[in-house]
Parts: sequence; structure tokens; C-alpha cells
Amino acid sequence: MKKINYCLTFICAALFFVGCSDDEGFSFPETTNPETGIVPPSGAKFNELQQKALENMTQRATFKAEKGIVFTSKKGVKLHIQPSTLYNYRGGIATGNVDLEFVEFYDRGDMLVPNRPLMGNNAQGGYEPLVTGGQFYVNVTQNGLDLGVFYYDMTVPAENSGGLDEGMTMWKGTFNADGNLLWGEFEPSQETGGVFPNPETNEYSVTLSEFGWSNIDRLAGIEGEKTPIIVKVPNGYDNKNSSVYVAFKGEPDVLAFLDIYDVATHSFSEHYGWGPIGFEMYVIFLSESQGKLIYAIQEVKLTKGKIINIEASELRLGTEAEITAIIKALP
Repeated sequence: MKKINYCLTFICAALFFVGCSDDEGFSFPETTNPETGIVPPSGAKFNELQQKALENMTQRATFKAEKGIVFTSKKGVKLHIQPSTLYNYRGGIATGNVDLEFVEFYDRGDMLVPNRPLMGNNAQGGYEPLVTGGQFYVNVTQNGLDLGVFYYDMTVPAENSGGLDEGMTMWKGTFNADGNLLWGEFEPSQETGGVFPNPETNEYSVTLSEFGWSNIDRLAGIEGEKTPIIVKVPNGYDNKNSSVYVAFKGEPDVLAFLDIYDVATHSFSEHYGWGPIGFEMYVIFLSESQGKLIYAIQEVKLTKGKIINIEASELRLGTEAEITAIIKALP
């Protein structure tokens, strides 16, 4: 295991990240003295920071329901809602001004702080990491009330996620009792629509019949012997005021999540023992201190039965932008 050091350099009032470490391996910028400025966390404040990060990723537009909209996102996704295809809770066709919300994620850096990792249900009923071609939230409201839709279409540039993958399928996101987003594969026999990779245009064509969270994905399907991933965190941190994620080396479109917390051992883990032995990965701890984000990163080569320890001395203060940039820069 390699502990990762950090340094932060400011030049001409613009923020640039410069790694500085005497250790072998990748290094990261330091944002604060780890022995000062960090106090016990608040679950409410941590949740507020995650929600603020999600809001920062939300794109909005207003349009006439009877005219529909062709909305182009910041990453080039074209969302097409046809005229008069929206309806209200009474079943009537919506007319007048309506408000669109649109969120898109393609890499682990953007997914981390808003807490939108990629864990999908497999054939055995367990959850394992997903590789994404794009994770989306689409919703339309009128006067603050959600509207339904008969169908809508999206075209998603495959270059946003490193190129077209014809093994991708459509997944639907639902929240569990702890408020974490989990993914189930789309059932074409029960639901209308899906995703259709198009090699000629290098795009994914998507048709869906309801709003909410959707994802172009496939199971990571890492082969070989597996072991549980166990991460022990400092005292005072738990699954209400902190989160632990796993990023795979060389896989920027994968972000896994450890959803089990053991009070007795102060450890995060997962249900199904999907950790690939010998795999190189990054364990990422995220929490808050006095309304500011704190984090730690360890570069790990997983071995059977290994317990990964996050020490209090490793915790760093960082802004959302700083942490996002650090995760994006991981090899």
C-alpha cells in the first residue's frame, strides 16, 4: 500500500495542481496540514455538501410543453422531448411552461462528491461495479410538480466515455433505504425503450418512457479470485457522515462504493466479496469538517483478507473542485 502525499501551488491567482512526494508512485497536491483544522464530522453537513455538488452538476431549461424541446447538454447529448408528450398527475396532457432538469456523469471525478457511484445488480442478485457510457438524470416539472412522459430520446456521444462499447445495455437507478443509488438492468420485455450503440455515428441512441436516473452500462466483469474489500476508518466516522469509494487503476469510468459499515470494527465493506485479488485500485475516503470537504486516498494492490486502514493523519481538507480534479488525474 502506498500512502499518498499532497501539495497545492497557487500561481497568478489561478489554481494549478502540482504533485509532490518522495514516495514511489502517483502523488497528489496537499490542501492543508492534516494535523490542524479538522473536527468531528456532521452527517447533516456532509449530506448538504453532496447535495450541493449534485446541484452544481444540474443543467436547466424552460420550454413550452406543447412545443417540446431539443436540448443540447454541455457534453453534447441531444435530448428530444416531442410536443404534447408530457402529462400531469391527473393524466391530462401538459401545456404551458415546464422546467427541465438534466444531469450527466461520465467519469469518477465528477461522480464522487455528488455520491453517484456505479454498482449494478448481477445475475446472482449481488451488486458489483459497472463501467459507464453515461449516467443521466432527466426530470420535467410544472409549478414544482413532477410530470410524466410517454417517451423521450437521447443521443449520447461515445467519445464522452472513451469510445463506443457495443456491450452496453440500459440500466435504471433506484435509491435504497440509506439513500444510495443502485442500478438494475433495463428489462426490454417489461419496459419500453433501451440503448442502441451506433458505430456509424459513434453514438448511443437512447429511448425511455419515464424520467429519473438512467445509465448506459455494463458490468465490469473482472475475472479471477475475489476477496472482500475492508476499509477501516478513523474513530468518529461512519456511514452517516462519510463514504468510502473504490476506483480502479486505468478505468476512469468506474467508481465503486462500499455500502456496509461495521460499528464494532469501524470498517466499511461490501456484501458480496467482489474485490479482485491482485488488482491495483484507489481507496477514496470522503467526509466533512465544519462544512468543508475532507478526503484521503490510498493506492492499493488488493490481497486476500487485506484490511486497508485510513489514518486520521491522512485526512486533508479540499474544495469540491480540488477533489474532483485530483480524482480525474488518477492514472
